[in-house]
Amino acid sequence: MIIQELHIELPYVIRRIFDSSLCDIDNDCITSVDLQRHDSSIMYIQLLKEVLLQMEVDDKAKKELFQFCRKTNIGILGRMNIIGEFERYYHMHTPMWWYTRESFIHDMINRVLRLQDIDAIIQTRFFIQDLHQQIERLYEPPSKKLTLYRGQGLS
Repeated sequence: MIIQELHIELPYVIRRIFDSSLCDIDNDCITSVDLQRHDSSIMYIQLLKEVLLQMEVDDKAKKELFQFCRKTNIGILGRMNIIGEFERYYHMHTPMWWYTRESFIHDMINRVLRLQDIDAIIQTRFFIQDLHQQIERLYEPPSKKLTLYRGQGLS
């Protein structure tokens, strides 16, 4: 019961932390106070990452992703076709394939993360988590030790 309430309130809490703690990205002048705020913003970003990766992803999160794609690309005809394809065939390709494909996904995810738009990050969490999990699997250390032998021939 408490965990459900925490899960529901989590996006609100994250937004409140970031709204009060993040530095201005465009600020060229950094003072010592700004450095302290910068250090705390790194901590909050790490916290956001951990929370985001722990959030449950289900069909609702997947629908939120597709709705966000449509909402942010409204009026761009070529992209609407790609979004439809993205929605219909998402399961047929890996997240990395979609991310590296010449389409809107790369730009959209990078923009959301660069601007640190918490609402948008939460709405795209399905894809971000899926991509993160694929990267983790690719770079997972081997589970078995590999023994190599070197031989030398004599003549």
